Amino acid sequence: MSGQDALLINFEFKLYKIMAITYTSSTTMPNTGAGGFSSANITNYGGNIYNFDYGSNALYRRDLTTLLVTSGPVSDPDVTGIQEVAWDYVNGIAYNYIQITGGDFRVNKWDLATMTLLASSIDLSSATYFNCDSMTYSNGYLYLRPHAASTISTLLKIDVTTMGIVDSITYDQDTEGWQIEAMIVDTINEKLYMVAATPPNTGPPVNFPVIQQVDISGAMTKGTEVNVGIMSYIQTPCALAINATCTTLYWSFTVTDSYLYTIALPAFTTAVAAQTLSGSDLKPASNGSSGGGASSTLIQLKMGSDGYLYWQLTWNLFPNRYAQVRQADQTGADTGLYVNTPTSGQLYKQDTFDANNGIGLSVTGTFGRNLSKFHLFDLPPAPVWVGGSGNFGPPIAIIGSTVILHICNVTGATVVTVNGIGATFTVLDDCTIVITVPPGVGSGGPVCVTTPGGTTCSANNLIITSTYGPQITQIQG
Repeated sequence: MSGQDALLINFEFKLYKIMAITYTSSTTMPNTGAGGFSSANITNYGGNIYNFDYGSNALYRRDLTTLLVTSGPVSDPDVTGIQEVAWDYVNGIAYNYIQITGGDFRVNKWDLATMTLLASSIDLSSATYFNCDSMTYSNGYLYLRPHAASTISTLLKIDVTTMGIVDSITYDQDTEGWQIEAMIVDTINEKLYMVAATPPNTGPPVNFPVIQQVDISGAMTKGTEVNVGIMSYIQTPCALAINATCTTLYWSFTVTDSYLYTIALPAFTTAVAAQTLSGSDLKPASNGSSGGGASSTLIQLKMGSDGYLYWQLTWNLFPNRYAQVRQADQTGADTGLYVNTPTSGQLYKQDTFDANNGIGLSVTGTFGRNLSKFHLFDLPPAPVWVGGSGNFGPPIAIIGSTVILHICNVTGATVVTVNGIGATFTVLDDCTIVITVPPGVGSGGPVCVTTPGGTTCSANNLIITSTYGPQITQIQG
């Protein structure tokens, strides 16, 4: 390859990244609900936008292109308020933590395709469980830690099949904090991380916020904590993200500073300040004041399937507030790429975006809400079998043997399964994967490959047998 060719390729790569974060469109949302919030949580799934609205306490579906409502509202008839939402993107399920008539709480399970309420948890007594500021879904379980009016808060683990509580841990709110602003699961090392953002109500001064670790490989047990300084307010916007290999945890809060921190996993011992979240380019071109972004506050932090971090900021440039989406690499270094929300107004923590599917959604405004859409990056193509669905060999295998998959667009593959069971694998090139047949696959089943571009399964089954060829069971003489 000549130097000129290398320069051209590098230029094309940078041009793609420069074009990646672009403003697409916006529409007005009604300003309804307590505190002026319009949307409790918003995301895109399957070519649509879904949001739970505070004002109507209901689920809505919106067209991803026009941003207009196409279905809803639908709601639990007992709901009096929505507090937190978690999404299962694989199965198209949403979960929301709600307050119900009488003051108690419950968790609901919603099917996004049919816009129907599937199931609910038991009612959670307000004497023990109260407001919930963070909830996350992972591998068939919900994790949430509502704080309480008493001195004890409880981390709950809910089986989403039965919607029953299967495990719990209690925390002393006077010594371990009580308001959980962010929560995320490390699926490889089987750990849960949560930011206890609020200092104790009583007791000696303590450094807050902290990230608290919980081992979820079996019965939940408390792990260590990592601290990044002393906060000066009752609560603070915090955010967590994790890379695909679960080797780096990213954390930020923006009351006493405006930094993005990285923490190496699974060690989880020291937070390293990687990137400032404020700079001269935070000033929108339409703002006449001089100087850079002031009072910048991080709202959301997401890891995209393109391997880049995306975060949302809101900052105050009197008399207006503005919102922005920025990009960083996996070291936490700012790439310099960003896009500003075209309308002024507060960007709220309750409004999220789905960086894994390349779409950013922001809700801004002061007297009315603007729903804005951003193009973050182009998704790679989904895996495609060579010569038709299910090109692998040998077609019959035993547990522990290797099978070669002839399937393209597999660079960056994250998961390979046989009959739903994860298999160890090696990507030889963009059209070849070698897998080891895992135990527990029964008589066999379809082979599925997942990449950032999607999941593709074989139409035919990989057949599993106990041995190759005929067996000699008895010798007669």
